[in-house]
Amino acid sequence: MYTSNLKESIRQELIDADEIWIATGLISKGGLSYIEHLSAQIHILVGIDLPTPPMVLRKLLNWADQGKVKFKVFSNKDTFFHPKLYIWRKGNSHKAYVGSGNMTNGGWDSNVELFWQVEKDTECQKLINWFGLHMEIGIAIDKYYIDDYEARVFKPSENANNAYRNRLNSFKSKYENDYEFYFRKEDFNAFTYDRAIIDNPIAKEARKKVNRKMHLLHNRIFPKLHAKGFDLHPHHRHHNIVSSFAHTARNSKILDGMWLYYGKSPKEAAWHPARNDSEKSMNNHVRLQLIIRQNNIGVWCAVGKGWGSRVDRYYFHEKMQVKNNQEHFFNLIKSLGDEYFIALAGKNPPYYVRDIKHQDQLYAISMEDWGNLEHYFIIGMDVLPNDERLLDHKIEGFVITEFEKLYPVYTPPAISNASRLHLLKGNNVKVRREFNSVTIIIVFMIKRNAEQRMFRCRKTDSLTETAYRIEMIHICIFSGNYQYQ
Repeated sequence: MYTSNLKESIRQELIDADEIWIATGLISKGGLSYIEHLSAQIHILVGIDLPTPPMVLRKLLNWADQGKVKFKVFSNKDTFFHPKLYIWRKGNSHKAYVGSGNMTNGGWDSNVELFWQVEKDTECQKLINWFGLHMEIGIAIDKYYIDDYEARVFKPSENANNAYRNRLNSFKSKYENDYEFYFRKEDFNAFTYDRAIIDNPIAKEARKKVNRKMHLLHNRIFPKLHAKGFDLHPHHRHHNIVSSFAHTARNSKILDGMWLYYGKSPKEAAWHPARNDSEKSMNNHVRLQLIIRQNNIGVWCAVGKGWGSRVDRYYFHEKMQVKNNQEHFFNLIKSLGDEYFIALAGKNPPYYVRDIKHQDQLYAISMEDWGNLEHYFIIGMDVLPNDERLLDHKIEGFVITEFEKLYPVYTPPAISNASRLHLLKGNNVKVRREFNSVTIIIVFMIKRNAEQRMFRCRKTDSLTETAYRIEMIHICIFSGNYQYQ
C-alpha cells in the first residue's frame, strides 16, 4: 500500500505512538512541527548534505538535552545521506513508511511524493535494525559542532554547487572518523562542565554509558596485564573498578572525569597505618589509571590525589634522599618518553619529561610535593580524542604498553630488611624484638599532639610477613606531624 501525502496518513498514528524512528536527509523548521508536541520516545538520524539548517539542529539538540529525543547527525565524508524512513510503534504493533519525501512541509504535504507503507512487524524490525546500525555511526553533536557547521558550510542562499560541496566535504572530514574510536565524541561530552555538575537523567545516562565502556575495556586489558605477572589489582568490588557515574556524598561535586584504576591488593591497602578507614581504601594509594575527561584521555601513575596516598608519598620522599635512588628514578622517568609529564604542588603547566635534563633537577621537582599534599601528584601522559592510538582496534595495546612503561615507576626497588630496622632505629623509635620460636613482635611508641599511641604487628610465623609489616611501620614513621621518641 502506498500514500503520496504523509502528513495526512501519519499524523494520528504519530500522536498515538509509543516510539518513533526517523532517518532523513533533511529536516526543516516546518518539519519539526510534526513531532514537536508528541509524547512518544523519538529517535532521529538526520543528514546535513542537503543541508539541514543550523537552527533545526539547535532545536533538536535542545530537545535531546531535555530527554525528548535521541538525536544524531550522519556526517561521513563523500557519503550523501539521503534516506526517508519513518517508523512508529504502538505496543507490539509497528508501521513504517519508506519513500521520497524529506521531513519538510514539501516532503510531507505539498510536493508530489510517494511512500510505501510497511505493516508487517518482521519487516519493520528489519528497518529498525537498519536504523540502529546507521545511528551507531552517527555523531552526537554539541553546540560547538553546530557553530562550526554554520560558519564553515551553511549558506541557505546557495545551491549545492561545487563550492558548497567542497566546503561540506572539508567540514565533514573533521568529524568523519569518530565512529572508529573506542571513546566517541559523545563520551567526551559527558564531562562538559554543564553535565559534570548535575545528575539529571540525560547527564547521568551519558556518564553511565562511559562507565560501561570502561568496564568493557577492563575486561580486555586486565587479563593481559595479569598474564604479564604485574602485581596490580582492580578494586575488589566490581562496581568500584571504575569511578562512579553518579554524584554521591563521597565523590566530587564536579564529575568532570572517570577512571579505571589498578593498584594494591585489599590486603596491602588494609595494612595502611592510617587514622581512619577511608585511608585504607586502595583508591587512597598509588595506582595506575586510565582517565577520560572532556578534552583528553590520560594514562597515569597517580601517586596521590589531594591529601591522598600520604604513606606512599612520604615513603617516596624518604627514598629520594638516597643518591642511587635519585639516579634510578631519573632513568625511569626519562625512559617514559617526551609526552609524559609530572604534575604536582598545583603547578600549571606541569613539568614535561622532555625538559628535565638531569637527576638533580628531577629531585628538586619531586621534592615540591613535600608540604603540598593537598594537590595531586601525577606522572602520566594525556592524548587528544582524535589520537589514532585511541582507535577501537588500537586502544587496548596502547593502554597496556603505557602501563608497562609506568609499572616500574609504580613499583620502586625494595629496601632491605636490615635497612628497614636501621631506619627505624635511626629515627629514635623504640624498637623491641621478642623472639619466641619463629615469632617476631615489633613494638614502637609515637606521640602526636601529646597523645600516646602503640602500634603492634600481629604475631606471625612468617618472617616474610614480618618483614612486610616492618616496612609498613617504617612507612608510618614518615607519615607527618608526628614527634618521635
